[in-house]
Amino acid sequence: MFAGALIQVVPDLDVLTALWMTPAEALVAHRGFSHSFLFALLFALFISSWLPHSKSLDRSPGFWLGFSLVQLLLHDVLDAFNAYGTAWFLPFDDRRISFHSLFVADPVFTLGPAAGVVALMVLRKEDARTRIIPYLSMLWCVLFLMTTFFLKERILASLQSRPELQQTGDKQILITPMPFSSLLWFVAVPSDSGYYIGYRSVFENRNPISLQFIHDNKRYAGLFSENNELKILKNFSGSDWLITEDYKDGRSEYFFTDLRFGIRPGWNSTEPLGSEDFVLRYPLSQEFGGRTLLQSGRASGLDKDGIMELFKKIFPPVGPAQSPK
Repeated sequence: MFAGALIQVVPDLDVLTALWMTPAEALVAHRGFSHSFLFALLFALFISSWLPHSKSLDRSPGFWLGFSLVQLLLHDVLDAFNAYGTAWFLPFDDRRISFHSLFVADPVFTLGPAAGVVALMVLRKEDARTRIIPYLSMLWCVLFLMTTFFLKERILASLQSRPELQQTGDKQILITPMPFSSLLWFVAVPSDSGYYIGYRSVFENRNPISLQFIHDNKRYAGLFSENNELKILKNFSGSDWLITEDYKDGRSEYFFTDLRFGIRPGWNSTEPLGSEDFVLRYPLSQEFGGRTLLQSGRASGLDKDGIMELFKKIFPPVGPAQSPK
């Protein structure tokens, strides 16, 4: 169990590359080659040739090859369920795979494996129940992941009555879970000039969905055609990005914004959105290049009042059915 935990950490050691990279480069480097299937195979081969020589871990090379490969592949596959995306096919293809169905830290998902670990530590080794506990923990995880896909489809179905949905063309509607919960989801419906964005609870079937429009301002990207950071970030975000413009001291500041990470605190936001409202933003203007704000304020608004608003959004009061405005 200890060896498995150590092997599971190996892919995330790529965060150390941030020490030698710009913030944008480090953002893309994380979950890059160290999370690819090729790296999993190469590292498993390395482990299988080294660990059998340890007296305390005396197993066959075949055992360590299979064990290490399973641990690394589980890490890579699970990472692909959240918004960040995982580069499975590097170095042959730099596409990032993301299913947008699980937040990076979901306490309900973790409950099953955590309970299994505690049970294995408490029960005696000869207890017959220790044999089925790992399978029960894995079953919990599989069922939870399947449930998140079902909940995501419910959110998509609730958008079907919105006229904005008909304007998306070939663009994909973004639906991704909010922090620490698969009951409340961030949605971004693309249109010709921007996005209709907001949060939607799985319990809001009878309530009209409230979305706020924001311009994508992608025309401003031409102002920074020589900005290598922008090229990196656009590749990282795919199509789910926009540019926000702020005014300060009589001049404009432009920020690259990745929609996949949502807005803060999105569940009770009513004012017009600005760049500071987005979790992930990056300053594009040269004079503001030092003020890098990446993944800032993810838990903003989670004070006492914010948590109450959050619960009201997840569990809205039941009222008569209404038509969307």
